This record gives sequence, structure tokens and C-alpha cells, in this order.
Amino acid sequence: MNNIILKCDDLTVEASGVGRHEGMAVFVPGLLPEETAEVKLAHKARRYFVGELVSVIKPSPHRVAPRCPYFEVCGGCSLQHLSYEAQLRFKERLVAQTLRRLGGVGCDVRPIVGGAPWRYRNKAQFPIGGTVREPLIGFYKPGSHSIVDIAECMVQQTECAPILEVIRGFIREFRVPPYDEKTGRGALRHVLIRTSISSEISVTLVTNGPVLPHASILAERLMSKKGVIGVAQNINTRRDNVILGPETTALAGDPSLNVTVAGNEFTLSPQSFLQVNPAQAEMLYAIAVEAACEGGVFESEILDLYCGIGTISLALARRCGHVTGVENVPQAVADAKAAAAKNGIGNADFICADAAEYIKNKPSKFHTVVLDPPRKGCDSSLLEALKGLAPAKIVYVSCNPATLARDLGVLCAGGRYYIEYAQPVDMFPQTTHVETVAALHQITG
Repeated sequence: MNNIILKCDDLTVEASGVGRHEGMAVFVPGLLPEETAEVKLAHKARRYFVGELVSVIKPSPHRVAPRCPYFEVCGGCSLQHLSYEAQLRFKERLVAQTLRRLGGVGCDVRPIVGGAPWRYRNKAQFPIGGTVREPLIGFYKPGSHSIVDIAECMVQQTECAPILEVIRGFIREFRVPPYDEKTGRGALRHVLIRTSISSEISVTLVTNGPVLPHASILAERLMSKKGVIGVAQNINTRRDNVILGPETTALAGDPSLNVTVAGNEFTLSPQSFLQVNPAQAEMLYAIAVEAACEGGVFESEILDLYCGIGTISLALARRCGHVTGVENVPQAVADAKAAAAKNGIGNADFICADAAEYIKNKPSKFHTVVLDPPRKGCDSSLLEALKGLAPAKIVYVSCNPATLARDLGVLCAGGRYYIEYAQPVDMFPQTTHVETVAALHQITG
């Protein structure tokens, strides 16, 4: 196929520019709105083309030089070539358009809450591959499981880089084989690094079985690095893309981190979920709590679904009569209960259960339901159970505008609820991902 001159009109959620050629959409990675470029048509599908950017003829006024040397090969930060202010406008518009197009719902989409655009992540999960002579530790290329070996990542904390070098050196010196996805062989699969605001670091080595040769030596070397307070081993023998297995043991020190979220202290185990951007997480939780409590203290019951380690639950407990948190991960529930005790909060209970099953079998009346589901959103059974529960208010925290729109469309169908507002929060600068808090009210009378 021939090269064409294409004017870009829009940007997709996958960060591809969109133009039109012969009446069909053309998707071009790396192209930005307002740009004119020479594009090679690499693939023609039934209703669209996929193009490759050859050269930018007229650049966007919002195009910037990417900071990261791996930008063009790594699948992580796909918006580094777009100014941060333009990223925020894109995400704000994305939430509004997605709610209308996919959910059929319109509402007040408030101005997005931006944050620090670099070095914001407190957690990194690096796949390990390659060979004992040339180990690869980094991130996957877009649309593949080929590892891009990196020295450091611009959105991670700087402390990650020396930890990766220790592991590379260990693999080479002791000839410990990295994991090979094709054969299912090899010892080291991933390294998970977590940092706290106080610069404490926890390192978890994910292995393809219980035996990690010379594990004590690796743990000792990692513990010698600045800030490292604990090293753990997680065993994962699955042949899929799930990173962590069910079993985690300490190799050295204490791999749990003490963190403060929304004024409460938590002990974070290696397998516990916590938002990766601590500053923006504070903003997100404050917005969710304010939406649930309407700016005042009241004695109503609040149900917090997909509560994780209880970050939102315990913040809510300081503003309302009682909170029940529901989560299906046993370790997270244990962490939540421990955090409630640690912070002297007695008006919060935590249940290990499936969210939909809990609602179906619990006749209690909850004034407000807060839910923060995974990226796939809520199952239809959960949404039907939630409508049956009929709380006066629903606060939906979402990391995926598409599934948020779908679920809000179901909840608002039949005129049972209306959306007061949606508040986007930029939790992941340099990427297309965006968090949103939606406040729903029951329509009465």
C-alpha cells in the first residue's frame, strides 16, 4: 500500500491518532490531533486502516520531546510526546465522551485533578527474561511479551534502578536462569518493588517454584541497597500472565511496608493492593469520601464493595455511623482488620465474600454504597443485586471509563438513579488511563 498524507483529528484510548482516508478511519500510533503527517498504510481491515508514522509534516503545538529513551519501544507511557496539560484535557474529554457514547448517560464532568507528571509510582512490576548471559528486566513491547531491557523508568522511583542492577548481576554471576514463557522453565519470573513516602523499599522476587538458587545471597545484596527493609519470595507456577502466586515468604527483613493513607496507617503486605500514585490516591479517596458523606457527619450505614485493604472504608468510618467493607481476597481482609485495630477504628467491619453474593444474602439497609471494582467493572449479577438493595446513593470509583459507562448505563436504566457528577483524577500521567469518581442519587417520588 502507498504512503498517504493524513490529517489527524482525534486520539484513541490506545493513544493512536485518528484520521480518515477514502472514507475509512486510519489509526496511527504516535500521531497527535492537529497534526498532518506522512503515513504508511500497513494494514487494511474491513472498516479501517492501520498506519505507521513516517514523518510529521505539521506538528501539534502540544507535541513535546519524550523524556524516556525507551518511549518508542516500551508499551508503558504512550503519551510522553503530548504535553501534560494536553494529556489532562484529553482525559477529561475521554470521560465525558465515553459516558455519552457507551453508557448513554450525560452528566456534569468536572475539571480533571492533575498531579506530578513524573516519578509518581510507588510500585513497579518488572518481568524477567532473556538468558543467564544477557538477562532482560524491564517492560513488554506494545502488544507482545517481548521484554524491553531498561536501566530506569521515568515514572518509577529512582531507587528501582540499583535494585534491577543487583538482580542482573546475580543472574550472570550464579547463572540463575530467567523464566522462559514458551517453555515454562527458568527460576526468576518477576521482581516487584514497592516504596513508601518515607523511602522504605520492599522487594518481592517472583519465582517459578519454591527453589531459588543462592536466594540468601541475593537477599543479602538487595538488603544492602539504600532503603530496602525487606525481601520476599513469591511462588508462581502458573503458565499465564498472572504475576503473583498464592504463597509468599520472607527471605530477609520484613517485606511489609507501613504506609499512611487518608490519615490512617496501614501495614502493606507484598500481595496487598494499593493505588500506585500516593499523592493522587489521597485526592481520589477524599473525593470519594466527600461524595459519600455529602460534606457532613451522619449516622447512616455505608457499604464499601471491593474494599481491598480498607483504605476508603476507614476514611469513611471517620465520617459516618458504620462501614461494612466487602472483599474476596483473604489477605486484604486481614490487612483491613489489622488496620482498623491499629487506627483505633471500631465502627468498621470487614467481610471476606463475593460482593454480589453478599448483597443478595444480606437484608440490611445501607444508605450509601461505595464500590471500587477492578478494571473489568461490575458483573451483571452485582449490578442487579445493587439495584435490588436500592441505596439512596452510590459512589462508583473506576479506573476504566468504558466499563464505568457501561455500568452506569445499567444503574440509571429505568429512571432509578441519576448521576450528579463525574470527577476524573489523573492517577497515571504519561498514559491514557484515568480514574473517575461518579456520584449517583436515587430518584424518588
